[in-house]
Amino acid sequence: MDSLTKREEEKLPHISHGLMQRVSENWGWVVTLGVTIIWFLIVGSQYVYALTFLKLQQDFNGSATMVGLIGSIYLSLGCGLSPVTSLLQRRYSHRMITIMAVLITSVSYILSSFMDSLIFLVFTFGVLSGIGYNFVYTSLNHLLVCYFPSKKCRGPIAIANAGQTIAQLGLSPAIEKLLSLYGWRWTLRIQGTVICLVGLLACIVLKKPPVWKTSEKEDKKSKKCHSGQLMAVLKLPETWIFSMSTFLTGVASTFLYVYIGSYIVSKGLSEEQSATGMMLIGCGSLAVCLIGSILINRICFPVIYLIPVVCVLKACTFTIMTFVQTFRSVNIMCLVIGVLRTGYNILLVPPAVELLGTSRALEATTIAISSLGFGYFSGSYVSGKMFDAFGSYDIALYICAALYITSATLALIAPLYQRYFVPDRYMVDIKVTAINDENKNVLTSTNYERLFIEERESVI
Repeated sequence: MDSLTKREEEKLPHISHGLMQRVSENWGWVVTLGVTIIWFLIVGSQYVYALTFLKLQQDFNGSATMVGLIGSIYLSLGCGLSPVTSLLQRRYSHRMITIMAVLITSVSYILSSFMDSLIFLVFTFGVLSGIGYNFVYTSLNHLLVCYFPSKKCRGPIAIANAGQTIAQLGLSPAIEKLLSLYGWRWTLRIQGTVICLVGLLACIVLKKPPVWKTSEKEDKKSKKCHSGQLMAVLKLPETWIFSMSTFLTGVASTFLYVYIGSYIVSKGLSEEQSATGMMLIGCGSLAVCLIGSILINRICFPVIYLIPVVCVLKACTFTIMTFVQTFRSVNIMCLVIGVLRTGYNILLVPPAVELLGTSRALEATTIAISSLGFGYFSGSYVSGKMFDAFGSYDIALYICAALYITSATLALIAPLYQRYFVPDRYMVDIKVTAINDENKNVLTSTNYERLFIEERESVI
C-alpha cells in the first residue's frame, strides 16, 4: 500500500497532533516528573539512611561518629561537588550526567553490600553514592531553572522535591521491613537494582530546554565565561555571607538526615517506632511540597527573606526536642521537622538566584548547594561526638539550635548588605516574567520590582 502524500495527510483528522504539540510545548513539566522520579530513587534513598544507620551500628558495633560519618560524607559530597558537576554540564548534557549518576549509585549500593569494614563503607557507600547524589541534585536543579527561568522555577522545584519526601514516606516502612527480614546487605542490593532499572528509564525524558538553542559562537563564549563569572561572584562579600549561612545550616541539618533514627531510639522507643517517626517526617515534607508548588509562585516578596524565618523555627524545634519523651510528642516533632526541612530545601536555590541575579543562576546554584554540602561534612562531628561523649543528643540539639540562629542572622544580612551598601547589585526584587524569541529578558514592574535589563550569558 502506497504511503499518503503530504497534502492527503494534512486532510486527515489529526486528533493526536494537538495533544503532542501541547506536550511538546509544556515539556518542562514532563521533565519535572522525570526529575521527581530520579530524586525519589537517589536522593530519597538517602533520606532513609537513618534506618540503615541503626543496623550498621549494631552489626559493626561502631561509634555514632564513625557510622554517622558515612552518611555525613554522602551528604557532603552530594552537595559539595557542585562546582565539579557544573563544569561537567559545560561538556555533557543533563541526561548524560544523570545516567552516570544512576549507574554510579547502583554500583555503590551493590558493592557496599559486600563490605566487611566501616572504613571501606565510607568509600563505597559514602563517597560513591555522594557523587551520584550530587550529579542528579546539582544538574537537575539547574535543568529545572533552565526550563522555568527566574522565579518560575519555584513551583517545579517544589514539585520535584516531593519525590524525595514521598520516598521517605513510602520507603521508610519498606526499608525497615527489608532490614528486619533480610538485613542491610540484601536491602542495599535490592535498592541498587531498583535504582538502576527505574532510573535509566526516567532519564529518557531529560531533553535539553529550548533556551539552549544558541549559536556555536555563543556556546563557546558561555563555556569560557562560566569560570570567570564564578570567580567574580566569589569576590562579592554577600556571596560569602550567604554561603556561611548555608554552611551552618548544613552542619545543623546533618542531624535530621543521619541521626534522627538514633535520636528516636535514644528516647526509649523501638526501631519500628523510629520508622513511624520517619514516615511522619515524610508526611510533613510531602504537605510542604504540595502546598509550596501551588503557593510559592504567588509570593509577592523576595523568597530570600523566608530563609531566616525557617532557620529560627528550626532552632525552636531543636530546643523543644530536648524535652520530649513520649511516642506521641516525638511524632509531633517529626511532623514539624518534615515541614521545616523540606521548606528549606525548596527555598535553597531560588534565594541564591535572587541574590546573585538570574544571569548567574548556574553560579548561584553551585555556590548554594556546595556550601550546604561542606556543612554536612562537619555535621557528624557535632552530633556524633556529643552522643559518644554524653550518651545523649541534648547537647548536640542545643548546639544545632545556636547554629540555626546564627544562620538566620547571616541569611538576613546578605540581601540587606546589598540593599544599603551596594544598591547597584541589589537584585532580589527583580523578576523575569517572560522570554521572547531572541532570548532576552522581558521584565515587568510591580510594587516590589524595578526594571533591570541584563544579557543572559551563562545560565539558560
